[in-house]
Amino acid sequence: MTDQLTLEQSLQEIFPTLPAPIKHFIKEGKPGEVAQTIMDRHVLHVDQGSIIEHQILLALLGIVGPEEFMETLSNKLSVSDEVVGDIIEDVNNEVFMPLREEMRKGPQTVPQ
Repeated sequence: MTDQLTLEQSLQEIFPTLPAPIKHFIKEGKPGEVAQTIMDRHVLHVDQGSIIEHQILLALLGIVGPEEFMETLSNKLSVSDEVVGDIIEDVNNEVFMPLREEMRKGPQTVPQ
């Protein structure tokens, strides 16, 4: 038996401990929406979009850090380093910066 948790198990264990804006973002299906937008913008395949969505979820759960996030995208997407950089910039602008701003506003702004 493996010591690694599946994404679903990780979600079940970590989700209750997440800040409200991140919980809301995940519940609303936003990681998939962002991945779809990035896929369309960079003309990527569905498989590549699912890798991006999966990595966004892992980052939101705190399972992967920025370096591992970037390394995984570089290794698994089969695109140029420039495109990987653009995708990371997109994820920062569409996921992490808005969430950081929501968390700064306080807990009353996002429904649980």
